[in-house]
Amino acid sequence: MPQEKPQTSFEPLQAMDRQFLAMEDENAHMHVTGFTLYELEPLRSEAGGVDFPAFRQAIVAALDRIPIYRKKLAYTPIERHPVWVDDSEFNLDFHLRRVSLPPPGSRDQLAELASWLVGQPLDHARPLWEMWLIEGIEDGKHFAVLSKMHHCMIDGGSGMNLMQLLLRTRPDRKIPASRPFEPRAAPSRAELAAYELGRRLRSPLRVLGGLRGFAARPSPLGALWERLGALGELLQNVLPASKTPISGVPIGPHRRVDWLEMPFDELTKLRRELGCTLNDLMLTIVTGAVQRYLGRRGVSLSGLDFRISIPVNVRRASDDRDSGNRVSTWIIPLPLDEPDPRAQLEAIQRRTRALKKSNQALGFELVMAAAEEMPALLSLWSWGVSGQVSMIVSNVPGPPIPLYMLGCRAVSMHPLPPLVPGVGLAVALLSYNGTLCWGFQADYDLVPDLSRFSDDVVDAHHALEALRAPADANAS
Repeated sequence: MPQEKPQTSFEPLQAMDRQFLAMEDENAHMHVTGFTLYELEPLRSEAGGVDFPAFRQAIVAALDRIPIYRKKLAYTPIERHPVWVDDSEFNLDFHLRRVSLPPPGSRDQLAELASWLVGQPLDHARPLWEMWLIEGIEDGKHFAVLSKMHHCMIDGGSGMNLMQLLLRTRPDRKIPASRPFEPRAAPSRAELAAYELGRRLRSPLRVLGGLRGFAARPSPLGALWERLGALGELLQNVLPASKTPISGVPIGPHRRVDWLEMPFDELTKLRRELGCTLNDLMLTIVTGAVQRYLGRRGVSLSGLDFRISIPVNVRRASDDRDSGNRVSTWIIPLPLDEPDPRAQLEAIQRRTRALKKSNQALGFELVMAAAEEMPALLSLWSWGVSGQVSMIVSNVPGPPIPLYMLGCRAVSMHPLPPLVPGVGLAVALLSYNGTLCWGFQADYDLVPDLSRFSDDVVDAHHALEALRAPADANAS
């Protein structure tokens, strides 16, 4: 009997995912990084380090539930449209690495190693992730797992879901059985060309179908004006933001990272007393920190147009197990020329309230929808974005309960957001088990004193805490 031809498989990337490939260059590596610090004792080996075979087997078992970790990029022959295909030569040992800090395994040593790891690009010929197990932290009392995943694979929401697949809510060490990986055959060049041609031919039909659906709305004219207004709001930021020592200038390939932690309950109490959302509180802290940092570096803050980009989660419940990106974005100017913390908070509140009523996020979604039919828009959009924003600030809600890896309690989880071209400093926040974990990634040369910016974040938090002092004094 003739042998049956193996069935091929590939998955095209959506525009939201492709934009992160379009934004990447030799200095801006668009991988999302984070590290989790664990207690070692439950997984301590006889030699005193981590039981690495058990850890590796846990990762093997988890891969069955995360198919994207065994896929790599391929490209269509004409438009170079990226698609996911199974990696027939997948080798876990390339992606799972092990390293140990020399004694005493201090925080500074961990930061130095993490900075180097973050600055190394991922190999685009393989699945776009790495996981580094770091031993010897705090004289061997802790270990860390640092993960790097390309942003075209995940956003903050899907990244948290993937992380939770590797962790458990109870301190047990049971490892699920794993199945042998059977990769599906990759498509031939001819198959990808046929897909590309079919996609082009069907594009007018998709556009026509969209127009018909749009016309069938109860108020199509109102919906049209809404979308035109959304694009107008988004394009208000098309002009470049002000240049500063940390933004609007080319970034290099090397990185610095830092992190800190704040009690989540205290921040929640503070935001209630100040009558604001937690997100507004965080943005005001960032405003105060940037104000202090740039002021110390001699930047005039009067009239400074310093904008931050904030990812907005648009992930639906049905998307929760999906990889890929389900985000839109807000662009907010920080009130850096306002010296009073309360006035800063009020200015942030006015802006975020206006954005909630506006359609700036819808404008971003429209650009991504158009890019599905006109891929060249992504390159144009990525080029424009590089000058529009001065800093990236992301805030992802994490698990409110303790999680465990093979019985080892996760002590803290710190996100390290990527830098985009023209942005020398990025900030990310993640709540975990009663703690707000901050992570900072910066260009090595543009921000040589990243630890001082971390101190500025703490000082800006204290300045907001001081706003409660008069009420507390009157109460006493």
